[in-house]
Amino acid sequence: MGTLKIRISDELERKFRETAMRLYGFKKGSLSVAAEKTISAWLSQVSQVMELAEAVGDPVEAIYGISREEVGG
Repeated sequence: MGTLKIRISDELERKFRETAMRLYGFKKGSLSVAAEKTISAWLSQVSQVMELAEAVGDPVEAIYGISREEVGG
């Protein structure tokens, strides 16, 4: 099991602790469960955005290619 030591604002820490305890109970491990679920969800969202960005490649070239396409009719 890995360990992360992070620094966050006091307000964010308070909200995170409060929410984690409400969801997972006032017991040992609640913060770890909440943090793992949160990081996992964030990684999923970021990886989707990165995949889309990679699919576009060079945005300037993509725009240039669109402007060079002939309009048929």
